[in-house]
Amino acid sequence: MDIEKTIKLGSPSLLLYHHPHTLASLAARLCIEIGKSAHPDATAHIIQIEVVLDENGNLPLEYLNTNSSGAVPALIRPPPETAISSSIDIVDYFAQRDFPSLIPTAHMDEIEPLLRKREIFEQDILLLTYSRTPLESYPLIGDIVSQVREQSFRGNYEYQVALPKKLKLERDDIHHAFVFPELHQAEDRIKSFFAKLYMIRLRHKKAGSIWLFGTQHGTALDAHAAVLIHRLLDITRVEMMPTELLWWALPIFRSPMWQEISKGKDTMGWDGTESLRDKMTVSDTDGASNLQMKEKSRAE
Repeated sequence: MDIEKTIKLGSPSLLLYHHPHTLASLAARLCIEIGKSAHPDATAHIIQIEVVLDENGNLPLEYLNTNSSGAVPALIRPPPETAISSSIDIVDYFAQRDFPSLIPTAHMDEIEPLLRKREIFEQDILLLTYSRTPLESYPLIGDIVSQVREQSFRGNYEYQVALPKKLKLERDDIHHAFVFPELHQAEDRIKSFFAKLYMIRLRHKKAGSIWLFGTQHGTALDAHAAVLIHRLLDITRVEMMPTELLWWALPIFRSPMWQEISKGKDTMGWDGTESLRDKMTVSDTDGASNLQMKEKSRAE
């Protein structure tokens, strides 16, 4: 698409380049949908363009000519403004310009400190998603697992581009790059984030509102938290958060705006064969089983 030609079509256009199944893209797009719902009279003209990796797992040259950093998502603004390449920065831009309800003044002091924890959204959750399995330490089996991983994520932006860049790796096959101390630190930060989120939910929970702060419309924190929760469901790491937050997020995942963004797929880009309710039911069962095992161990 000719960027300059598009921008000249009418009112200044904002081009949001996104990958269909990366957390940052999903969070940015969900924020935009929430913002448009809360501000139907907003004049922002946002054109959303999907970026798909080529058969070798590389970003298309056309996109790199537009945004040389290669970051996705990216918000391209009319010249001479520069591109914004972080879901958090993109949301902050819209909150100041078109959709103030994304970071409302009444809850700014609670939202901004959590959104500033960039490493959770931009690195930690990626480490959890693509970390090595114990099987990879075994000869032959490890080779097979690595090959399957590479094949499965060949067109995955997070795996092929974002994670190596975040970890500043020089080698290509990133399945050798993870070290367990770094992974444990990522897990601790995510758990701490959800503990704070849970307290916000308890303080502001209000009947009739599906949002964290009991408001009529969602915020940037709702969007980022929901996407993070969905990914943990998809990779079966629900022990990282309180069960209450799983059930809080369910109405958001059933909403038309989420269905429009996700196109019926999970955050990994795979067609879901198991309903979210089934996943959450299993999560509750697992949580109860773990609790019973701990109580039994203490009794013994």
